[in-house]
Amino acid sequence: DNPSVQGYYNATTPPSSVPASDQHLLIAQWNETTGGIDTLWEIYQAYYTVALGWRAGASASKFDLVTGTPRPLEHTSGDAAGLPMTPLMVRYDEYANGAMNHALRATFRQVEIRNRYVWPARHAVSALVGDGIPMGGRLRLKASWYEANKDSFSNEARAIVDTMYRYGLINADIGGSMYLSGVGDERWTKATLLSLQTIPGTAFEVLELKPGYTVTGPSTLAIGQTGTYTVSHHPSYDPKFSSSHYVSIDGVYKAHILLNETSPALTFTYTPTSTGSHTIRTDQGGRHMLEPADLIVTVSGDTSIPDTSIISPINGATVSGTVTMTASATDSVGVSKVEFYVNKVLLSTDPAPYTFIWNTTTVPNGSYTIISKAYDAAGNVGQSANVYVTVNNPVPDITAPSVTDFSMPATAHSLTVAISSLNATDNVGVIGYLITEGSVPPSVGSVGWTHSVPTSFTFSGYGNKTGYAWAKDAAGNLSNGLGRSVTISLPDTTVPTVTITSLDAGAIIRGTTTVNVAAADNVAVTKVELFINGKLSGTKTVAPYSFSWATGSYPVGSNALVAYAYDAAGNKGQSATLQVTVKDSVAPVISVAAPLNNSRVGSSTAITASATDNVGVVKMDIYIDGGFKATASTKSISWVWNSS
Repeated sequence: DNPSVQGYYNATTPPSSVPASDQHLLIAQWNETTGGIDTLWEIYQAYYTVALGWRAGASASKFDLVTGTPRPLEHTSGDAAGLPMTPLMVRYDEYANGAMNHALRATFRQVEIRNRYVWPARHAVSALVGDGIPMGGRLRLKASWYEANKDSFSNEARAIVDTMYRYGLINADIGGSMYLSGVGDERWTKATLLSLQTIPGTAFEVLELKPGYTVTGPSTLAIGQTGTYTVSHHPSYDPKFSSSHYVSIDGVYKAHILLNETSPALTFTYTPTSTGSHTIRTDQGGRHMLEPADLIVTVSGDTSIPDTSIISPINGATVSGTVTMTASATDSVGVSKVEFYVNKVLLSTDPAPYTFIWNTTTVPNGSYTIISKAYDAAGNVGQSANVYVTVNNPVPDITAPSVTDFSMPATAHSLTVAISSLNATDNVGVIGYLITEGSVPPSVGSVGWTHSVPTSFTFSGYGNKTGYAWAKDAAGNLSNGLGRSVTISLPDTTVPTVTITSLDAGAIIRGTTTVNVAAADNVAVTKVELFINGKLSGTKTVAPYSFSWATGSYPVGSNALVAYAYDAAGNKGQSATLQVTVKDSVAPVISVAAPLNNSRVGSSTAITASATDNVGVVKMDIYIDGGFKATASTKSISWVWNSS
């Protein structure tokens, strides 16, 4: 609740409740899970109020002690350099434990600091105009001074002197000249601290301030020759060190680049236009800068013309498809590029090995002239001799087939519908046929294409459907789609009903009688047949279904009648069998042999007669003037009439 704050050795009284600069609060955060300190918080302008407790008037910097991740580039912390304060402080406990194994935090006056920073610093103060040590710069005691004076210090002071020799000081902030920062501790003696003031500034040396960049590329060029240069952070710098940088040549802005962990190196080109020495410099363009890096390029003149020739194709060749063009090119300094021309049209610009793939199918068949041009960095140009070639590619087939005829029934009762006709023509030849249910043009690679004309097509369902016929050729050209419609209904499986209505079972009939038949169907009855005793008696194709039956030609007695009804789908209905009885309606024929008609007879006259019948004679009777005279159970009869 009452932590130590910079400037308060014994913090029994809270600091001012009004924020003030360089009033720091340092907090180590304990991790209950790991059982250790994993985060450091350093607050700048810390102050205390009764109502709210400790507050941060400005920044609160967080440092991850597990990963060691530094502050983001161009970000300050409690220090102007963006460094943590706590790890760099002088602490008595470290002395008591045997050694201080780290650099020590130091401050310098503004006039002693330049407006640059070096690793591990993350920030500088742009208002600084000095030309001294940058933020993050390191100083250490010279070995000669250390060896000559180290034994003159007490053990406590010697520990600090040893640390300044082994690890040195690091410029972290603006303050007093070479002031060290430490954790207040009553165990330090005043004599120890005062003895350190006897060390002069000349006892220290500045560690090498390496350029912040590495610039690589050719140090010699010819006029017009292009050099490629790469800029990267110096290997001694953290790859996460990221910011904008500027490239200038002889003091003139050339390029703006960004170096970071994703793009640790970037390239640019330089083509000189004058001879002499030229300086390529990389820096931060006047901002909080890393140390700049310079590369001196010496430029010479070049007037020799490059030599080039076409190696392939050879002169007079006939070519087709894709052709590899290859050229040779040499120069006294170096060839910068080679261009390929066909009929004076630039097709390609290539570096070594000077090869270009020419697709001849993009030009008409005929004669063409090929040349190459070679360039050097000075702008000198050489041209090859002409190479003449003839392009001869097969003429592509771009004519689509045409479906000229396509037909199928207007109605059907099956999803699979027969194709009545399908014809297609093509300038080369039709190689495939396809029927689809939609009008969207199919792919020539779709499943279902057949080499022969299809004889049927299966639709997806019943109803009004449209089939489209397509044709393709070997070149992959697709015909128009010719559509034809069909109405597909469900198959008719309903059997017609049929009944004999004009006769009852067991009826007795004779002569000619009418047989009426009633028939019905869910669609329509196409015909009705009447069978008598298993034989067709008559056929009717339209209602009413009435039949005239002459029973005389049928046997007397029981006869069986059956009617059949048919529909267009071939369904056949059968009536119940009707049994009826036929009676004989034909009378026997009698022939009187004696006496003759109108003859005179005596008192005793023989009467003789016989009879025939379509079925049979069962008896004969003789009547005279209506009076019964005689009978016989045969088909003939004889009797003597006594008329006296």
